[in-house]
Amino acid sequence: MFSISGARIAENAQLSGLIAVVIAVITGTFGGVVRDVLCNEIPMILRRGQMYASAVVAGALSYVLLQRLGLDRDLAAFVGMALIAALRLAAIWWNLTLPVFDLDRHQRK
Repeated sequence: MFSISGARIAENAQLSGLIAVVIAVITGTFGGVVRDVLCNEIPMILRRGQMYASAVVAGALSYVLLQRLGLDRDLAAFVGMALIAALRLAAIWWNLTLPVFDLDRHQRK
């Protein structure tokens, strides 16, 4: 919800779709960073392979693109929020992670 709210605020400020996605990622992830820092943990966005900010990128991008295709703003927001929630819940439920490139392993060859 926070990420799509950030994208909507960026749109109200007449910013481009790309900037709206960037603002969505910032607003969607910063609360989690503050939470993890206050709990003295490594922020989830910095953990290897976690599908965290990438879910926000996908949802915010779908929100912007659906609007460009003519979908109602509120319906596009709902679809974006649902996509973010679905990706995060799927990542948690099935332990889905993003591929991680290990530079040390490739340098030894």
